[in-house]
Amino acid sequence: MRSIQLTLAAAILVTAVPSHAGSALFVAMNGIDSSACGGKKSPCRTISQAIANAPVGGTVIVGPGRYGDLDADGELRADPQDFGEEDPFVCDGASCALRITKALTVLSSDGPGATVLDGGKGRVTTMLINSSNVTLGRPKQGFTIVGAIATGILVRASDVRIEGNIITSIGGNGITLDVGDRATVLGNTIAGNGALGILVKPGVEDPFVIRNHIVGNGHAGNGGGIESFASGITRGNVITGNLGPGILVSDGSAVVRENLIAGNETHGVAIRDGGVATIFGNAIIGNTDLGVQLLPGAAANMNGNNIYGNDPHGQNCGVFNAISQTVDAMHNYWGAASGPGPNPADHSCTAFANSITLVDPVRVKPIKLRLKVAR
Repeated sequence: MRSIQLTLAAAILVTAVPSHAGSALFVAMNGIDSSACGGKKSPCRTISQAIANAPVGGTVIVGPGRYGDLDADGELRADPQDFGEEDPFVCDGASCALRITKALTVLSSDGPGATVLDGGKGRVTTMLINSSNVTLGRPKQGFTIVGAIATGILVRASDVRIEGNIITSIGGNGITLDVGDRATVLGNTIAGNGALGILVKPGVEDPFVIRNHIVGNGHAGNGGGIESFASGITRGNVITGNLGPGILVSDGSAVVRENLIAGNETHGVAIRDGGVATIFGNAIIGNTDLGVQLLPGAAANMNGNNIYGNDPHGQNCGVFNAISQTVDAMHNYWGAASGPGPNPADHSCTAFANSITLVDPVRVKPIKLRLKVAR
């Protein structure tokens, strides 16, 4: 645990690799692609051409405008008249609009409000990152990433940093961490995607999901905020209004710390068979179903949280313990100074006689969260 926390501190304190004037290439809506483009006075027209021209360790700076599917016809460079559109890549057996294949920092000059990457509705993925040591975006230098059927950003490499972006209107997941370790997903807005805000697949280790705004993802109760099969840290996020669980721990040892997990249309936090979670210092409030659900085979301890206003149409369960072991749920605030109970507090609920949840001592006042997330 200590090594994970130290790595987290490093991930927060170390900003993206600094750019050097001699290795920066530029992209603009009035640029022209060539094997020599990329200067300030001779920018490339497409991001993919600038990536091809950039040296390893260099920086690509993208000017304001729309890139990818320019005419919103769902296709990329379908004919020679589609000037300025990206080439439709084949990316590891699927299709993507853009891919980063070398260690680079890719930034926008004017921020996500002015810079759109549209994968087109015919692409499976908008952006594939399959090189290690890639940074996509910084505070006020990210992108708005839209389009694509399955994934906005697909990561298949280690030591990748995704920061300061808006990922929205994707048919599937906003971000999928598929292969590689030590990804940092920091300060992004991930909203209105059709499945999950973030999916961390099995085999990925030590992801850090920090200070993101993850809102309104999923459809008809499917999807949700974050699903993780990995051992890593989810900290300081605002996870609200998703149409599935705010956080679903399906495997691995997850640290869920100091998040606001509120108003999701199923559970606030759900832990399945194989999942182990340390849930500390969160506000888990006002979720339509259970505040925290523990299913058979899972394990958790939860301390110092606010847990109230959950499961209003059920048994008013802040925590539902369906595992055959004792769970430490002490030092939580349950909505009233007296601890678990009827409204305005939440109950501590159990499924079996040997499902024991320790709640005393309880907090008599709610904790205060000080969140700094993407706006």
